[in-house]
Amino acid sequence: MNIVRFVVRSLFIIEMGSLFLYSLLGSSGISALRDAQKANNKLKQELVVVHDQLVTLVNYKKDWDTYPFYKEQFIREELQMAKKGEELYYIS
Repeated sequence: MNIVRFVVRSLFIIEMGSLFLYSLLGSSGISALRDAQKANNKLKQELVVVHDQLVTLVNYKKDWDTYPFYKEQFIREELQMAKKGEELYYIS
């Protein structure tokens, strides 16, 4: 009877140990958790960059709506348009 208990307890301890090792080293273990944390940190950094770009674009739109100078500057520089009597010079 004691040998049976010993064998059962030993098998139970081996099973629990193997489950513990699998939870640490398996496909959803510590390495997967580290990879997920690295991906999360990378996404947070990208989010900060995109947020900064959004703030810049919102400020640019406010200036565009408020000051007509920006519209004229865009027309002159990007569309290369001039008023009557003006000459355009291109420097490359």
